[in-house]
Amino acid sequence: MTSLSPRPSAAAIILLTACGAGLAWQVGIKSVVAALSESAPEWALALAPAGSASLLNLAEEKIGLRSGGRYVDAEDAGANVSPQSKTATKELLAKGIPAPMVPPDVSPADRAEARRMAEAALRIAPLDARALRVLGQTAESDAQARVFMQASVKRSMREVLATYWLMQRSFLDGDYAGAVSHADVLLRSQSLLYPYVAPLLGRIAETKDGADAVKAVLQTNPPWRREFFSAVIGGISDARTPMNLMLDMQSHGLPPTREEISFYLNFLMSKKQYPLAYYAWTQFLPPEALKNLGLLFNGNFEFQPSGLRFDWIIANDSGARIEITDRKDKPGQRALFLEFLTAQVGGGGVKQTIALAPGAYRFSGIVMGEIRARRGLRWRFGCIETPWVSIGESEAFIGRVPEWREFSAEFRVPATGCPLQEIELGVDAVSSSDRFVSGTAWFTDLKVTAKPK
Repeated sequence: MTSLSPRPSAAAIILLTACGAGLAWQVGIKSVVAALSESAPEWALALAPAGSASLLNLAEEKIGLRSGGRYVDAEDAGANVSPQSKTATKELLAKGIPAPMVPPDVSPADRAEARRMAEAALRIAPLDARALRVLGQTAESDAQARVFMQASVKRSMREVLATYWLMQRSFLDGDYAGAVSHADVLLRSQSLLYPYVAPLLGRIAETKDGADAVKAVLQTNPPWRREFFSAVIGGISDARTPMNLMLDMQSHGLPPTREEISFYLNFLMSKKQYPLAYYAWTQFLPPEALKNLGLLFNGNFEFQPSGLRFDWIIANDSGARIEITDRKDKPGQRALFLEFLTAQVGGGGVKQTIALAPGAYRFSGIVMGEIRARRGLRWRFGCIETPWVSIGESEAFIGRVPEWREFSAEFRVPATGCPLQEIELGVDAVSSSDRFVSGTAWFTDLKVTAKPK
């Protein structure tokens, strides 16, 4: 005898259908509310009056912030904020904050309404970090703001604006260790804030009480180190500050990278701080290189060029191959090698910036190879101040030189207008047809010596 399952009653079917429809409505309305909370928070609140996210989005609109909460860039303050905020910006700059962000202007009524919404959101979600941050932004005193901002950051390290506020406030209060700690958090998570945070760290590093705090965080080799040395120059008042930080890192086994040094040297060159640039470059040379400094650096190409100022800079192009390689006649010794590919050579070449006192000098070396061209290659000497001013040149290197032979050239550094010089090897060309070059050339044992007066 077959047993049949009992059929559900009509009432049960109606009940199940109603439950399913209710569940679908709940899922659907939650999805709609979530979608509208960012783009149309008023509609989201109408559908779900108890939505904390919608309340906070409306609160942020009331205080002039985009979703997520951002201050106005001080550079745009003239276009986006009132005279009151521009005054606040000037005050922050006067107090030493080099790149401040300032809050947009908000009326007392909008501030009070935003505070009411944030309080309502906090009743819904008592641990909401965003609600705490908005309460901090709408607080009536710095003391109240600090309490809410600290609570916000304690709940979530992703509350960037609260962390930024605490960093700025700590700096103004002279709590440099606290400011550095907040800056570290920001730089580890928010790459867009480098232009605002790194200069502030630079300013802290220039204070007696703050320098150790900045050095300590750099000794941890933070992931933001490269970007820091790129952006810190925007806030320093002492051009030696980045060098002091780099030297401290170096003393703790964390020498600056070639790129970090390059940021600094280029900054000094742009400010015409030439003696300091040269001195800074020498501070990061290997000890064996420093012993053989000379008026021209690395003239026998013993060390692989770094590409930094005051070292050889090699610029290859499609018509030539330039490299440092072993000499075939003396294994273990090095030379500059150029190979031209029977094509039109562009602006590639080899150059080095040097720092010579006014006077007469002799440039010498040895050369070997075979160059086929209309005018050949030539070493040139000039003052680097714009425009580049020629102060001498070598013979033209053209034809076949099967064995090493010596060469030399003389030049004079003028008494004024020539604080730095440049030695450059390139194609001697006055027209495009002169740039068709083929063959090879080798140079080494290059020296600059002062001529007796």
